[in-house]
Amino acid sequence: MAVIISSALVLGQAQLDQPLTHARIGYQSVLDGAVLTGTAGLDGFPLINLKNPATFERYRPSAIPATIDIDCLSPSDVDYLAIQGCNIGLVQVFSSTDGTNYNLMTEYNLGNTECASMALFELTGTQFYRIVLDGNNPDVRAMKLGKSLAMERAIYGGHSPITLSPIHTVRPNLSEKGQFLGSSLQRKGFATQYTWNNLTPSWYRNNFDPFAQSAPQANPFFIAWRPVSFPNEVAYCWATDQIQPNNTGVRGLMQVSLSVEGYASAG
Repeated sequence: MAVIISSALVLGQAQLDQPLTHARIGYQSVLDGAVLTGTAGLDGFPLINLKNPATFERYRPSAIPATIDIDCLSPSDVDYLAIQGCNIGLVQVFSSTDGTNYNLMTEYNLGNTECASMALFELTGTQFYRIVLDGNNPDVRAMKLGKSLAMERAIYGGHSPITLSPIHTVRPNLSEKGQFLGSSLQRKGFATQYTWNNLTPSWYRNNFDPFAQSAPQANPFFIAWRPVSFPNEVAYCWATDQIQPNNTGVRGLMQVSLSVEGYASAG
């Protein structure tokens, strides 16, 4: 699991709306309304599955390197690419104004392990994008490309990082006389809660509320709670409760919590 921050973004941190110590949430994706073409998938694992948030609807390219061409139909803002998958290998992200000539935006290597990743790079607004995967039989279980939600405040003490907060449902196997015979793991994943305090009312309504209204219980998202400080703590999640802010009574400032469960592996 990793956050990959482009060197140009680090150098230009002072110009960012929010610093890289603040959480980034990847819930908006241009893939949803785009036309996807490129390397076909193996039988049962087509390219169109990249639009499906379900991790069992995967994309496994039939050739390597795999090219995914994305036509957004109109200029669309993008500053992150997030992937949940295995054997992804080298990732390259390109942009184009005409669908013919492409410029490299960022590249990085995720290797061959199971991982959730979020690459953060300079904001670009164009119609065409291209993603190239060059791994050992890539298995893409979820992918989002879009503009991330950069939180107005950082998270400090009291937070349990999601990658350090596993959940397991274990069923013990007992004999008729109550002897312990072993156990079976029924489920595994992660669970935690994110809490942000002192959000200004206008920022909450203009930025966070669209996320809260996007039904994150049904539409999973990627989240990195402190990208530059803890880059390995990112996950593909879904909300487990309704999101309801509280007014703290101080200058209209607001507080909101986000309870989530996260995907661990394909099993």
